[in-house]
Amino acid sequence: MSDTRLYLGNLPRTATKKDVEDFFVKHGHGTIQEIKLMNGFGFIEYSNPSDARDIVPIFRKDAASLANNATSP
Repeated sequence: MSDTRLYLGNLPRTATKKDVEDFFVKHGHGTIQEIKLMNGFGFIEYSNPSDARDIVPIFRKDAASLANNATSP
């Protein structure tokens, strides 16, 4: 398993790469290398393992705001 890639579960099917990128740029730091989205889940990869590790508690705490923003018109 990669220490720079994070699994994103329970995403709305309407979530876009921009929604995900906006959330992680707002709440974290570091360089996002790649975002992959599938139906209801995805992956985000950072260039630095510590950046990926640091964002995990923030995502767990505030993931609902990503879901809400992705479903808003």
